[in-house]
Amino acid sequence: MKRLLLVPVFILSLVNVYFASAQQFAFNPVISKEGTLSGLVAGIAQDAQGYMWFAATTGLHRYDGYNLTSYRNDPNNSQSLSSNHLESIYVDHNGIIWVGTYDSGLDRFNSSTGVFTNFRNKPDDSTSLSNNTCTVIIEDREGVIWVGTHGGLNRLDQKTGKFTRYQHKPNNSTSLSNNQVRALYEDRQGILWVGTGSPFGDGTLTGEGGLNRLDKKSQTFIRYMHDPKDPFSLIDNKVRAICEDSRGNFWIGTYGDGLHTMDRVKGTFTRHRYDPAHPEKLSRPYLKRRRTADGVTFIHEDATGSIWIGSYEGGLNLYNPSTGLVAHYEGRQQPDSLYNDGPWAIYSSRDGVIWMSTFEGGLYRINPFQKHIPHHTLPEGHVNALVFEPGNILWIGSTKGLLRYDRNNKSIRRFLNNPDDPSSLSHNVINSITKDKEGNIWIGTNKGINKLNKDKGTFIRYDINSKNNSFVSDYILHVYADPESNLWIGKSKGVERMNLKTGKFDHYIVDATDTSNFGNNRILDILMDRSKKLWFCGNGMHQLDQKTGKFKAYLNGKVLGKIYQDTDSVVWVGGEEGLYRYNSASDSFYLFSDARFSKVLKNVFNILEDDHKNLWVSSIDGIMRINAKRNQTSLYGVKYGIPGFTDINFPSGWKGQNGEFFFGNSTGYYYFFPDQFLRSLKLPQIVINNFRLADQLVKPNKNGPLFQPLSEVKEIKLKYNQNVFSFEFAGIDYSNPEDNILFFMLQGYNDTWRQAGAERTAYYFNVPSGDYVLRVKTANNDGLWAEISIKITITPPWWRTWWAYCLYGLLFFGGAY
Repeated sequence: MKRLLLVPVFILSLVNVYFASAQQFAFNPVISKEGTLSGLVAGIAQDAQGYMWFAATTGLHRYDGYNLTSYRNDPNNSQSLSSNHLESIYVDHNGIIWVGTYDSGLDRFNSSTGVFTNFRNKPDDSTSLSNNTCTVIIEDREGVIWVGTHGGLNRLDQKTGKFTRYQHKPNNSTSLSNNQVRALYEDRQGILWVGTGSPFGDGTLTGEGGLNRLDKKSQTFIRYMHDPKDPFSLIDNKVRAICEDSRGNFWIGTYGDGLHTMDRVKGTFTRHRYDPAHPEKLSRPYLKRRRTADGVTFIHEDATGSIWIGSYEGGLNLYNPSTGLVAHYEGRQQPDSLYNDGPWAIYSSRDGVIWMSTFEGGLYRINPFQKHIPHHTLPEGHVNALVFEPGNILWIGSTKGLLRYDRNNKSIRRFLNNPDDPSSLSHNVINSITKDKEGNIWIGTNKGINKLNKDKGTFIRYDINSKNNSFVSDYILHVYADPESNLWIGKSKGVERMNLKTGKFDHYIVDATDTSNFGNNRILDILMDRSKKLWFCGNGMHQLDQKTGKFKAYLNGKVLGKIYQDTDSVVWVGGEEGLYRYNSASDSFYLFSDARFSKVLKNVFNILEDDHKNLWVSSIDGIMRINAKRNQTSLYGVKYGIPGFTDINFPSGWKGQNGEFFFGNSTGYYYFFPDQFLRSLKLPQIVINNFRLADQLVKPNKNGPLFQPLSEVKEIKLKYNQNVFSFEFAGIDYSNPEDNILFFMLQGYNDTWRQAGAERTAYYFNVPSGDYVLRVKTANNDGLWAEISIKITITPPWWRTWWAYCLYGLLFFGGAY
């Protein structure tokens, strides 16, 4: 007789390398209602209201996650932007926006008034800006504005509008090493560092430039230059990037193969050169084609602690300090990758989202928290069931047999049906796997159940034709081992209970009047809760009284596929119409809803709970996380590499002893530790963009209803004939701005929340005189909420004021007299 058919499959090539994969992040082009932002974005900043500002070669642009507002030069308006070709931008602590131009000096922009004030170089004024090309702007801890130009470093006195110049002097070694300033950085000790040297200069790798350290007391510089005889000096003098990370490492980026970390006490540099034998090691992006102008364009630490390293021609590197590994990103690899290899500028907004521009004109939004959930692809077969065992062993039930996956050596052992061997698997379609309290593995198939002998690799069959039982039918939908040594077997026509001690079987029918194959008696999942109640779901939810053998019905007519009890002993059941929660007080189920995702919480396939009491629910939209308080939800869908789940009949999921999650799908399974999904805890922001009276835009004016900028307004007073108005607003969180939702209410007029449409505008017509409160609230993709309010008072006409009524009374009594 032939023995059990074992198929070893080694799948090293199918294992995903998680961090090293260059597709773990999505590079989302910044799109507005007007289309993709055009031109090279040379500078990026965020203001206190949450708006993003982009200094580009096409002007200055403000972005709220939905729309762009552009500011450009108007030759007939001296208070407009001085030039459309911009080089840099900075927002100071007062909210003033400083804009550096390529050819027209420095602009000071008050966004509340819309007025630009220009500072230019004046050849006959030594206290003016030293050069009209302003490459970099920062504010130090003392509130001083520093401007780097192609004519040296400038310190602005905002009271007088005059500049102090710091420039290169050929015969003074304590002066600035070069007048072309490309980088400014103030470290945690308050020391100002100046990177100089143009990458587009003389074409040599070690030409003019250098790193400078300013001594503010003596107003002198210490220079750090390339020395061909010193391996601990800079590789190149053209310094473009300076960064101090959260661990205290001081990074310097130059042109050439110029990634360094600096010992600021010793004044020495450690060079991190590219090693072709070990491309995963820390280095700048590898340049496949030699260009003398290439080098490090930026070094930036994100909210997760990873270091982003940009290169003018070599693409992008992402360094993970915890692993010491580098992921490399090149242009045009995938639809959601970089379009070109020239990262130019980078910035992190307060929600942790990264904004990155490229030299050829692209601008990307990257969420560092939004890593793709790893997926293990199997050669064939839909994954219907999963069981994880100690030793890193995963048992997988598929439509192509039973698989034992050893995750240590990355090998699979497949168990298949052999028609000539009764000790082989009874059928190759596996619908369910469970493990009893003794550690035995039970498998439900299209032809009975099987008990696995792990040592021998053989099976004991329980089906219609075997001598071990008297099954009514062989088509097994679910197998469940309860804590009392019973095996419950769900079928298309009822449920069997097998006593594992005696081997005795009992048969239960939910609805004896229904004889159809997949009617009311279909059982897709089974659970014994902590109070010893037995729950069954399929077509509806049912609770079995084992003494009488009768079922109590809940949720009649609902197609349900998964039952789960959380650590607080709450019973949940998921199905086509959503997720239901059991209320023991009323002995009923109600549909779980959350304002954030009430419209998309459909087709629930599986439910797991992590060690922090968060529920993780697989659905047609992906995997949803419900927090421990059950009042916030987060969705991990397509942007996390999960297109969604489709099969409610055999939802597979498992939580390992180490807390790792496994969710099966049609091509394999997803696996992750819930704690790996770091979340930004920054609340979203709300901005009121515009206020209109009878469709006329209202701007701050001493004589109008708006005395302050909208960002500062707490109250608006209107006249009785100003009762037709509207507000435009935006919910700002850039993680997934398209998933932000907004609600608004004019309290006192209509005390119900209304969800904002695509226009994000609240319209009100003929509002009666009175006191009201405009309330706007928003939620982001992580389920975090924020709210703002503005008091609105509409005064009555004079003939409806209190003194008018007093006058009416006097006139009435006077007339009567």
